[in-house]
Amino acid sequence: MTRSLPLLVGVTGTNGKTSVTTMLASLLNKIGVPSAAIGQRVETPIDVRDRAEIPAGVKGLPQYISWLTQKYNLSVIAIEVYSAALAKGLHEHVSYNVVAFTNITEDHINVHGSFDAYVHAKLRIFSHMARDGSVVLDPSAEGMQPVLSRCDQLKLTYTTPKKHNTPFHLSYQQRNCHLAVALAKQLFQSNNNSVLTERVSYEHLLEKAMELHSPPGRYERWRMPNGVIAVVDFAHNSGGITTVIDDTRKALKNNEKVGFLLSSKGGWGEQKRASMACAAQRADIVIVTDDDPRQEDPAIIRFQLAYAHGFQEYSPRSHAIYQLCSAMKKDDVAIIAGRGADERWESVVGRYAYSDVRVLQQLGGVKIT
Repeated sequence: MTRSLPLLVGVTGTNGKTSVTTMLASLLNKIGVPSAAIGQRVETPIDVRDRAEIPAGVKGLPQYISWLTQKYNLSVIAIEVYSAALAKGLHEHVSYNVVAFTNITEDHINVHGSFDAYVHAKLRIFSHMARDGSVVLDPSAEGMQPVLSRCDQLKLTYTTPKKHNTPFHLSYQQRNCHLAVALAKQLFQSNNNSVLTERVSYEHLLEKAMELHSPPGRYERWRMPNGVIAVVDFAHNSGGITTVIDDTRKALKNNEKVGFLLSSKGGWGEQKRASMACAAQRADIVIVTDDDPRQEDPAIIRFQLAYAHGFQEYSPRSHAIYQLCSAMKKDDVAIIAGRGADERWESVVGRYAYSDVRVLQQLGGVKIT
């Protein structure tokens, strides 16, 4: 069977999609396979593009894939596959050569109506697999039972990522790296693959994997003038918040404190906000602030996050970041969560430029490499 370029990898799940797709594309580029990652932004071998340029509608994504492939001469594109997009049929004309699952935890209930509906939307990715497509997942990851059951129904086998050394210190980052390496290995080992004709050894993949970095806005560390380590991260649901706080605490050696900046975008719903606030209690210090209020009153959003736990509230967000970092001591970790690398603020008055990273730079922070 002759394949046409590019090979498509669809990564779905509740947390970790951006890290896995970006790590995979970066790893493949390091070994000479031109690759891109499509997610909250579009990362190509040579630059970063705005996701907003993807045309709307069912034909938008395949058209963009074709254009991107021709412009950058791509062999592989790794794509974050969102549950809402699957539910709307926006992947109808996309056929994935490899599908991967990170985990499935409770999220986006306001979009799908129930957790069962959310899981069902995720499982729709199986209908967008190529006829000879393959599946990569860790069966021990949270929420995998419905996925494993669907694999059994479809008589699909799956590849499980192997544990190996990575350049990352936190366990969830290591798991994401394991999945990215397993996906790269699967692409090269596919029996019907006539695109990646040059074989690459697993040992070479592991060697290049040690050169990987976290994607921008995913556990991105900054040293502040007072010695506090500020971490820009995208944790935006109860599962992600729990993981980033717990894994951070496990990595600390001298009982340093963990601080957390808690926020919610407009439209997320009070139930999700309550679960986020409960998860944030794991931190030693929690400060509530704003994040893309969209059509909602930001004061109401902050109240819903803070009232049950007595968290402090500060607005605007830049002042809240200053307050959190100021409340902590040298080598404590202040997790600036929710926005990651996002550089646009959405409110009822429109969109304007805003970046957590720029705030840290203005406060004198220096990126830790």
